[in-house]
Amino acid sequence: MWHEGSVGKRARRWQKKMEVRKRRRIRKGKRKKIKSGEVKLWGQEKREGEEKEKEEEEKKGKEQVENKKKEGDGIFEKRKRTGKGGGEREGGERKGVLDRGGEQEVEEEKQEMKKRRRRWRTRRRGKREKEEKKEEEVEEEKKRRVIEGGGGEGGGRKGGAEVREGKKEETSGAVNSGSSGVFFYANYNLQ
Repeated sequence: MWHEGSVGKRARRWQKKMEVRKRRRIRKGKRKKIKSGEVKLWGQEKREGEEKEKEEEEKKGKEQVENKKKEGDGIFEKRKRTGKGGGEREGGERKGVLDRGGEQEVEEEKQEMKKRRRRWRTRRRGKREKEEKKEEEVEEEKKRRVIEGGGGEGGGRKGGAEVREGKKEETSGAVNSGSSGVFFYANYNLQ
């Protein structure tokens, strides 16, 4: 009976395989049930309830806005409360304008907003140009510094490190062969 062990091993492997298949089948069934809505996942009902409530609130809000638009208040009601040009509104033409739904005023409002937007746009453009100019100047400054303080094999970097530690005196000739101490500070600023 020399092969008993191997048979046992095979049996174990077979069992394992069957268990895996069984688990997969169960999982597949669960997935189907969840998809069809037979079974709810943990916390799913609560979440769905909250979503429904939110939707209902949004609907209510939209309906209110629509109703207000139909009634014809809105901008005009607010204006009355703030008291802008109230005197004119009581009698004369202005009141007539309001009664017609305030179309004329709406137009004026739109024109005003257009003007404002145009102003903002030009301002923004100016700012952007200034910033770009500044960046270009900084880049040129960096290049100039590097060119001025050339020489020395990696001297600049070592010098920069020393400055960072707080030693501001010049390093020995071996490190900065041929480059000035000023370059070290410049390099340190760049990094």
